[in-house]
Amino acid sequence: MSNIQLQSPMRPVPYSEELPVPDPFKQMALSDNDSNNEALLNASSEDIFRSTRGRASFKKISILIPDSWVLMCPPLHQMNIEEAKSATWSNADLIISQRKHSLHGSKPWTLQTMGCGHQGDYISIGYETLLQNDTKMNGRLLAHSWIKYRYGVFDEVGIDGSTSYPPYHRNIRGEWVTNACTNSPLRPHPLCNSSDVVCGLIKESPTGMEGVTGSFMAYPQIESTFELCDEGTHNPSSPTPHNLICGAKSVWEVLRASQDFQNNRNVEGLSRPENIEFTYIRPKRPKMVLLVENTNVMNVQKRWDFMRKAVRKFVNYDVPDGFEIGLVVFASSASRKYPLKSLSSDGTRENLGSSLPRNPSREDKHRRCILCGLEESIKVLEAEGSTEGSHIVLVLAGSGRLGEEETQRIKELILKTKVILHIIIYPLTEKFPQLRGSGMEEIGSASGGVVYAVPDEGIGSDSKIIMYYNLLDALYHILNAAAGENALPVKIYSEEHKGGFPHSKGSFWIDEGLGLDTVFEVFYYDLAHVGDSIHLINPNSQVIDTANMQNEDDNMNMISIHLKKNQEAYGLWHYELENRADSHQSLFVQVTSRPQVQSDKNLQVRAWTNHNTNQVNLTDKTNPLIIFTEIRSGMEPIKEAKVTAILLKLGTKPNGTAHSPIHVPLHDNGLLNPDINEGDGVYSRYLFGLPLGKYSVTVQVEGQFDGSKYTRYVKLSMIEIIGESSKNDVIAPPRITNLRATVLPSTDGQVSFAWTATGDDYDYGQAKVYKVLVNHDLRLLRDGIGIELEDWPRPLPSHSIQQHTITWKSYDELFYLALSAIDSSGNVGPLSNVVEIFLPSPSMPESTEISPHNFQEEEYNVNVLETSTPETFNSRHMIVVFGCLVGFLVLLFLFAIFYCSYSGKNKRTDKEEEENGTVNVSVKVANKTSNMLQENELQQKSEKQDYLKPITSWSPSELLGSYTDKRRSISEQSDINTEYSDSTKKQYGDSFDPLNRYNLNNSLPYDPNYDQSCAMVNKGYKPSETYLQEENEFPNPQESYSTHPFPHFDNSQPDSFSESCDILPVSQGPPGYPISPMLYECSSPDGSKIPPPIPPKPNIPHKHEAYIYEEDISGRNSSNGSVSSDRRVRNVTMV
Repeated sequence: MSNIQLQSPMRPVPYSEELPVPDPFKQMALSDNDSNNEALLNASSEDIFRSTRGRASFKKISILIPDSWVLMCPPLHQMNIEEAKSATWSNADLIISQRKHSLHGSKPWTLQTMGCGHQGDYISIGYETLLQNDTKMNGRLLAHSWIKYRYGVFDEVGIDGSTSYPPYHRNIRGEWVTNACTNSPLRPHPLCNSSDVVCGLIKESPTGMEGVTGSFMAYPQIESTFELCDEGTHNPSSPTPHNLICGAKSVWEVLRASQDFQNNRNVEGLSRPENIEFTYIRPKRPKMVLLVENTNVMNVQKRWDFMRKAVRKFVNYDVPDGFEIGLVVFASSASRKYPLKSLSSDGTRENLGSSLPRNPSREDKHRRCILCGLEESIKVLEAEGSTEGSHIVLVLAGSGRLGEEETQRIKELILKTKVILHIIIYPLTEKFPQLRGSGMEEIGSASGGVVYAVPDEGIGSDSKIIMYYNLLDALYHILNAAAGENALPVKIYSEEHKGGFPHSKGSFWIDEGLGLDTVFEVFYYDLAHVGDSIHLINPNSQVIDTANMQNEDDNMNMISIHLKKNQEAYGLWHYELENRADSHQSLFVQVTSRPQVQSDKNLQVRAWTNHNTNQVNLTDKTNPLIIFTEIRSGMEPIKEAKVTAILLKLGTKPNGTAHSPIHVPLHDNGLLNPDINEGDGVYSRYLFGLPLGKYSVTVQVEGQFDGSKYTRYVKLSMIEIIGESSKNDVIAPPRITNLRATVLPSTDGQVSFAWTATGDDYDYGQAKVYKVLVNHDLRLLRDGIGIELEDWPRPLPSHSIQQHTITWKSYDELFYLALSAIDSSGNVGPLSNVVEIFLPSPSMPESTEISPHNFQEEEYNVNVLETSTPETFNSRHMIVVFGCLVGFLVLLFLFAIFYCSYSGKNKRTDKEEEENGTVNVSVKVANKTSNMLQENELQQKSEKQDYLKPITSWSPSELLGSYTDKRRSISEQSDINTEYSDSTKKQYGDSFDPLNRYNLNNSLPYDPNYDQSCAMVNKGYKPSETYLQEENEFPNPQESYSTHPFPHFDNSQPDSFSESCDILPVSQGPPGYPISPMLYECSSPDGSKIPPPIPPKPNIPHKHEAYIYEEDISGRNSSNGSVSSDRRVRNVTMV
C-alpha cells in the first residue's frame, strides 16, 4: 500500500530558534519505536487486513519529523533519519494534530471532498490518542478512517442528532429500526422515542454483541465488527451517509472498483498482514533553480528591467533562510549564472540577485531552446544531490509552440528526474492567447507545479507597473507552494491606486493569528510618483509617524515600512498616501504579516481544483470544473466564511478592452453539489459556461473567527478552457439531497416536506418544475417508477428553501417518496434522496364516545333503574314498546338494503383503485396571506359558494380533464397576482415574522402545544432589514443580487427579536429525513439548514369547495371581494 507521512502540526520556519518542541510531542518523540506510534499503526494494519478479507494492509510507512525535533531531542540522534525525497508537509496522508477537533476530539477523522470512490484529502489524529494505552481500539478507529480515505467510502450508520442521517428509520413493516448496515439488528434505545433524532443509538444487539460482525464502517467501536457490507448484507434503504453519497452501493462494490483491486491485484489468500517497514525522515531542504528566457522579446520597453528587479526582490526579501537557489538563463543555448547556494547571508542574496545580465539578448525568440535550459537546470540540481522533489521556475517569454519531438523529450526528462516544474509566462503578449499553446503549461501542471501568466501592459516606451507587481505576485505564490504553510508572510492586503488622483486611501485588517513582522509596502514606477507623506492609523485611531520608518529601495521600486512590535495591533488599520503617479501608471500597496504559529487563531487557507492539469475540456460533461477552498485553524474548520473565486480571462476583447472579472461565491452547504460535508471548512462550487480561453484565478476569503475579522488571498494556477461546448442545454438540474418529510402533530395526516431548491444548470438559476414520485417498492422508485403526485410548487431560485404540506390518508403503510427537478429544456435531474412516509392509524378509545347530553340521560336512566321499579306494565306501555319495535325493524330493513347496495359499489370502486395502484392522498394548496379575508367574512361568503358532488373514484387526470374548459384549479386562481403559492414563496433569512410565516393573526388561535422554548439566536436584525439572495451570479460577469425584505412585525413587536425553532415536539422525528427542533438554527437561505416545516393553517369554518367555475371568478374577485385566498381542499385520489 502507498506510503504514509505522519505530520506534526509544527510547521516551523527553517532554522527558526523560536519554535521549541511542545512537551507532548517531545514525549511522543522520546517513546520507544514499538510502543504507541508503531503499535497503533500495526494494530490498524491488522484491522484493515481483516476487514478487506486479507487484500490490503500497510507495507511501508514514512514518518516525517521536523528538523527542530532532531536538533532538540537527543534520542532521535541515535535513529537513522533520512532526508525526505518527495514527502512534504502538504502531501501527508496522516496528520498529527496538536489541538483537539471540536467534533472528533483527538480521535482520527478523514477529510473527503471528492465524493464516492475518490481518495480523501487527509486523515487527522490528535497527539493525545498516540499517548493513550488503548492501542487496540484506537487502531480500529484509525483503520476505519483509512478505509474511508483510501477508497472513498463513507459511514454506514446514522448520526445522533442529524436530520439528514437520523439514528433510526422505519423498515418495510413500519417498525423503527437502527439506521445502520449490520448483520444483526441492534435494539432501539429503551429510554427515548426512536422518532426523535436526538435519541442516540444503542450499541447492543438483542441476541448479544457476539453475533454482530458488521459493518465495520458502521460500528468500528464494537470490537466484534470487522466485515464490510457487500451486496448480500447491504441495506440500500437506510438513509446513511454512504447510501446517499454512493448511490445506495455497498462498500464492497466501491472497493472493487479501486485500483488496488483491479486486474486481480491483491487477491485474497494471505493469512496475516506483512510486517510494516517504518522509515523516519526529515524535511528535505528546498532546492530551486530560476530558469529565465533571455531572447529579443525581453528587449522591449521595461520587460527585462522588471525581470531583474523582481529576481532581486525575490531573492533578497522573499526566500526564507535555508533555501538553496540557483540561476540559469537560456536562448538558443543555456548558461549557468549562479550555482545552487543556500541563502543564509546577505552577501549570498545580493550576489545572486544581481546575477542576471544588465541587458537582454537580441537573439530571436524562435531560436530558443527550452530543453537546453531544463537540462542545464537539472545539472545544477544534481550537483547538490537528488533532483526528486526539487523545483524549477521557468520564465517563458510568451507561450508559442513546441515541436512534437521537443515536447516529448521534455516530458520524459521531467518524469525521469521527478522535478516540480513551475511556469510563469512573462510577458503574455497575445491579445487572444492560443489554446494548447506551447504545451509547457500542461507539462508543468502534471509535474505538480503551478502556472501563472503576466499580461503585457505598456504605453509607448514604458511598461506599466502592474506588470512588475504581477510578476512579483507570481513568484511569491510559487515560493509559498514550495515552502509550505507558515514559511512565508501572509499577504493580507493588495490594492492598485491609479495615477491622476492626488490622494490614495485604504484599509486592511490584521487578525489575531498574525501580527509578527508586519510590513506595509508601496511599489512604484518612479520614486517621484510617491509623495513624502505616508500615514498609518492603527485600530485605536492613533496616527503613526512613518517619516523615519520608510525604507526606500530603488533597485526594486519599493518603499517598505516595518511596524515595530509595540506598534502592531489587531483590528482595522487605515492608510493615506500622496499619489503623484501619471494617469497611465499606478501605485500598488501591499501588506504582509507573519503568522503566530503557536496561536490558536492562526488560519491556514488552501485552494485547488479537481483537475490535475490546467486544462478543462468542455466536451467532457462528466468532469466539470470545481474550485475548492479549505479554511482551518490548526485542524479546526472555519465556518460561515465569505469565499469568492475571482476569474479573469486573459487577453483582450475584440475591441481592445480588458475582460471583466467573474465573481463566483463558494459554499460549504453539504448538498453534494459538489460540497460533501456541511461545516467541514471546505467551500466549493461548480463552474461552467466559461468561454474558451485562459483564466487567472484568485480566491478571496473574508470572515470572523473568535471575534476577529480576517482576510486572505490565494492565487490558483492558470486554467485553460478547451474543447467545444454544446449549443443546446444538456446540463440537467442537480440532485436534491436534503429532502425531509415530517408528520405534523395534532393534525389529520398532515405531512410537511422541506428541501433546498436546486438550479437549472448545477446550482445556478432556477429549474422549471418538480416531478414527485411515490411507491411502496424502494427499488422501483429508484428506477423512476411510481405514482406521480401533482400540485407541487414550482422550483424557486437555487439555494432557496422550499416547503410543501399535503394531507396523507393512507395509514399503516410505508411509502417512499422522492422528487427530481426538470429544467426548461426538459433535462430531468437525478432522483433526490428518498424519504419514508408512515402514518399509524389514529388510536381508538376503549369505550364509545358519546355526547354530554346522552351521557347525562344514560346516567339518569341508570339511577332510575337502581332506585325504583315500575308500578304496573299496562296496555299503554305495551303499545309504545310494540311501536318502537316495529319502527326499529323497519329502519333495520332499510339500512340492510342500503348497505348491500353501497357495499357492492364500494367493492367495484376498491377493485378499480387496486388495479390502478391508487394512493389515497389529499393535497392541500396553500392560500395567499396577502388576500386572506377576516374570519367572519369567510364564514359569510362560504355559505354562498356552490359545490361539486363528491367523486370518490376518479383519478386526478380524469378529474382535471373533465373540467378543463369550465374551471380553474384553486392553485391557479390563487396565483393570479403571483406565480407562486404562498407556501412556495417561503424563504427564510436570519429572522422573519412568525405570524406571517404561518399566516396567523391574533384572531386565529394556533395549537398551544407547540413548544416555543427553542428560540433561534438573535442576530440583531431589525424588521426593515433585508437579506441578499444570489441570482444569475454566474456565468454573468456582473453578478447581480436581488433583495427580498423580511416580513414585518406588528408595531407591538420589538426591533430585535428571536423566533422559536421548536415547531415539533421532541418526540417528532423521522419517518424519513425528519425535522428536529433541537437542531435548527434558522439559518439564511443560502445556508444549508432547513427551517422547520410550515404547519397547516388553522381551519377557518366554511364549506369546502373543490373547484371554482370559470364564470364565477370575475364576480368573486370584484364586487364580492377576493375569495381566491379561501382555503381550498382538493380531495383527489392520486394515481
